[in-house]
Order: sequence, then structure tokens, then C-alpha cells
Amino acid sequence: MGANDLKEMRAGKRDRSGEQLTKAGMICGIVGTAIGIIGILWWIIAVLAALGLVAAAGTTGATGGPVVCPFRAVTGFPCPTCGFLRTAGLLLDGAVARAFAMNPLDALTMVLGVPTVAALWIANRTAGWTVKISLSRPERLVAWSLLAAAFAVNWVYVLSTQR
Repeated sequence: MGANDLKEMRAGKRDRSGEQLTKAGMICGIVGTAIGIIGILWWIIAVLAALGLVAAAGTTGATGGPVVCPFRAVTGFPCPTCGFLRTAGLLLDGAVARAFAMNPLDALTMVLGVPTVAALWIANRTAGWTVKISLSRPERLVAWSLLAAAFAVNWVYVLSTQR
């Protein structure tokens, strides 16, 4: 967008008074895009590394191994997402029911959330599709309340099963 504006300014189709701001905006856009790509790559590498650790450990169960949850290491209580790597290991082993029994929210995120986000990202990058969810203030309140309730219910479940 900035490149087209600059071309039009140079061609005399637009006022040149905003040329410096347009250049600055273009540079900010490039830097922001680069940082976003690096962030996405970092996230992908982290997820792949975690899954690689799970696969390398050859986990076939939900027990054993060191406690890697800082919350649990400090408090002695499992956090709401405790067992994420073990849940991933169970899913990789094909033990879907055991994965959902380990931590339902983690398993649901991995089974539905990750593929959905990946498909939307690929569709956006290849076909230019954009998904925008516009919620009114009351709808946002309901959505955040439902998310918080699901998180709380999941934590109660995790506390009752992973003690």
C-alpha cells in the first residue's frame, strides 16, 4: 500500500506533503511483518521441539518424567494446563480417550484449535482469505465469560485428577 502511494506521489497524482510519513509507515509495516513472522516461526519451533521431546521420550502413558510446570514446581498444585506435554504424547500415541482424560482443555486445543488456526493461516497466506470476528461489547463479555468458565471447570477437573 505504501509503495503504491509513493508511486502516485512521485507521479504527481497525490500531494507529496505526506511522503515522509508514508515512508515511515512503510518501514514500520515491514519491521512489524518481520517481527510477526519471527514470532510465528519461534512458536512453530517451540511446539515442534516440545512434540519432539515427547516423541523422543517414547511416552506411552501419563506418568513418569520430571515436573516441567513452573507453577506446579513452586506451589505443588497442577496448573490449568498441567499435563500438556503428556496429553500431546498420548495423542501422538493414538490414545485419544486417555489424552482427554488427562486434560480435556489441552486435548481439545490440540485436536481442534491447532488444526483450525493452521488451516486459517494457510488459507490466508495462499488464497488471501481473512476471517474477522466482530463481537459487540455484550457478546465479548459472554465469550470471555464462557472461556473463563471453561478454564475454571478444566482447572477443577485437573486439580481433582492430577493430585
